[in-house]
Amino acid sequence: MKLNLKNMNTLAACTLVAAAAWSPAFDAAGFTGYYTTSQVFCDMANIKGNFLVSESRYVSSGTCVNLQANQQPQDEMPPGTSQFDQYNKSKELFRAGWTAEAGYNPASKETWETITLPPPRIDEKAPPGRPYGRFTWKMVCSSDPWLESGSAHCAVTSVTATGDLGEMEKMLRQYAQPFTVPRKEPQSQTLRDAHASFVKRAQLFSEKATQAPTAPKLYTLPEIMEPRVGGTYPPQTPLKIRVRSPSYVKVQTYLLQMEVKQNNGEWKVQTNIPVNAAELEGVLGYKGWGWHQPGTGLQMTATAGTYRVRAQATFPDRGEAGEWHEFIIAGEPGAAPDKLQTGKLVTRAGLGNASTGSGAAAATMGSALAKSGPETAKEGTLQTPQVLVPQKGALDWSKASAGASALQALPRSQP
Repeated sequence: MKLNLKNMNTLAACTLVAAAAWSPAFDAAGFTGYYTTSQVFCDMANIKGNFLVSESRYVSSGTCVNLQANQQPQDEMPPGTSQFDQYNKSKELFRAGWTAEAGYNPASKETWETITLPPPRIDEKAPPGRPYGRFTWKMVCSSDPWLESGSAHCAVTSVTATGDLGEMEKMLRQYAQPFTVPRKEPQSQTLRDAHASFVKRAQLFSEKATQAPTAPKLYTLPEIMEPRVGGTYPPQTPLKIRVRSPSYVKVQTYLLQMEVKQNNGEWKVQTNIPVNAAELEGVLGYKGWGWHQPGTGLQMTATAGTYRVRAQATFPDRGEAGEWHEFIIAGEPGAAPDKLQTGKLVTRAGLGNASTGSGAAAATMGSALAKSGPETAKEGTLQTPQVLVPQKGALDWSKASAGASALQALPRSQP
């Protein structure tokens, strides 16, 4: 009897890929006429695109399931059906989540993709054959396969696999295009719409540059100068963040976008911080994130982990966000920020201490001013000292009393 094992490529309406393996099935009486077959089905739950002038970036995630079922002979199967049509009649061998990052350079046509399957947790009972590890490959594609999957032709240039990927690695090596190219039309349309918006913005900036009387400038995005890529910084300590401004506009305010990496490899929003451009572009940089300031939430405190940050111009025009810069928070907490020292205030006519270094001089001056007036201060007011000024014109000594001075006391008006 001739058996025909169908090559499954879809499961429900959301399956990306499938790889199959089979073996004969026996019972107590011997060969049953059925074959036991297993296939790996992978679904991509979501994908996002971030389009830059230099490279288009894609981030996605999903789940892979290995199913096992009995394969019937071809003449006993209804047309258009398979052993995997009903999920409840199949045996699930393993289920594993995955994440992926990919990119395409429109100038060089270089394409890359990294697929990560995290290892089982310590408290997780992993079934035999559950894949884990990382699969990275590079290729050259005639066009962006995530936007033009039907017309893009790719040639693989290198492949690197780590961990124990098992059947997943065999399946991936058979692909002629990146693994995360969308097979669902809504996902494809979302990427095409996002790319169309990027092209429209790029054309707008290009038109403004050509209309200017000077030569057009190179279009750049806000670039994170500090923290350094891959650098390690202490927790619970102010982190210095500096940005190089874009070339196409004089930015007044930025939005710092901060994300933290989860245990499953996905990035989660940590916080979004509006910052003045003068502070963020200055030599001292912005140091408001990393330590817990009074009145701020825990999202402003740096704890151990892997983070990434990028800047986006928000005023006077909202621009495109720059590239992510990844860094690490680890080790012992650093020194806390210095507290401001508040000196004594100068009161009234300088009778108090102005500072530690000038206390004696202030006391002397206060004593001299206190002795210059014959009266003490009235309640609620400060008596103004009298000021001695020379008498103008010739003095008439005939009208002067004995012991009179050549200087007259001229009292100042009360405030």
